Amino acid sequence: MKRIDYKWWLLMLMFAVSFIEQGTRQIYFVMLPQIKADFAQLGIGAAGFGSVGTVFTAVFGVSILFAGVLTDFVSRKWVIIVGTFLFSAAIFGAGFAQGMGLLILTYGIINAFGQCCVPPSSFSLLCQHHVE
Repeated sequence: MKRIDYKWWLLMLMFAVSFIEQGTRQIYFVMLPQIKADFAQLGIGAAGFGSVGTVFTAVFGVSILFAGVLTDFVSRKWVIIVGTFLFSAAIFGAGFAQGMGLLILTYGIINAFGQCCVPPSSFSLLCQHHVE
């Protein structure tokens, strides 16, 4: 049996992380009818639920710039590991959110911080190992 090189394991792992990351970005809007039903007793309008996605997009857009700079000074591997842990923990925590503030904190802010760490580091690692 032929040994698979590290660069191919890295590619498969980064594909899996990116696939999960994209799924967690899209799951909020797919689950929005159920989330609205769960939060119905709080009387939150459409603008409140839309603010969660807006906060995520704003935090992700600003933070990815700093994540790219961070990867120049810190181990890219650890930036990916910490980022993956952050967004995974945030998605898990968002499932237990009992109010809009906690949903914005977990899904909108912590999730965005975690997800912004992965692309710059993974792109850099993949380019380093796949030069041909």
